[in-house]
Amino acid sequence: MRGSKRRNEIIEAAHRILKAEDSTGLSARKVAQEAGVSPASVIYHFGDIDSLMRATMESVLENLVASNVSINKTSRDPAGQLRATIDRSIPDEIDGRLRILFEQLSHIRRSPEAVREHQAAVDWQVDLYEEIILTGVNAGLWQPSVPPRQLGETLVALASVANLYMLVGFAGDAASHRSRMADLASALLGTSI
Repeated sequence: MRGSKRRNEIIEAAHRILKAEDSTGLSARKVAQEAGVSPASVIYHFGDIDSLMRATMESVLENLVASNVSINKTSRDPAGQLRATIDRSIPDEIDGRLRILFEQLSHIRRSPEAVREHQAAVDWQVDLYEEIILTGVNAGLWQPSVPPRQLGETLVALASVANLYMLVGFAGDAASHRSRMADLASALLGTSI
């Protein structure tokens, strides 16, 4: 248990550093100092900085998935679930954890394991949208003009682009991006959400 706790403390220390700066300044020494452990402890638990980066990204993905699960347990109404999922997918401000995902894409591409983990998280988001849409279809609320999975894939892609736009400072705020996503979903579902 202690090893698992220490490992999590090191990951959280890496999160804090990455929220404040990009990954070029990340080192075992800096993470160790932030976590209150020795650099040897960081290396013992992760082997190298790339492995720590993968563990940090995996933690970010797990947190994003968990937050969407909790939202969808709060409403039985498919339209409410869809609106809540759209709202959650584009936060008002890009927090450090979401920023980490975008800034670490080059790390993801270098690791087949990280690619699989990231793809699993994207698939999970698509599955979530598809499940909500199918619930609405089965309840007779919606008649989508495209297959539910395709609509889910589109919504995940739009949320990713909206978040990236906000991260780099392109035009548009979160509320306008969410509104456009909801409008598109409504148009493709054949009714307002």
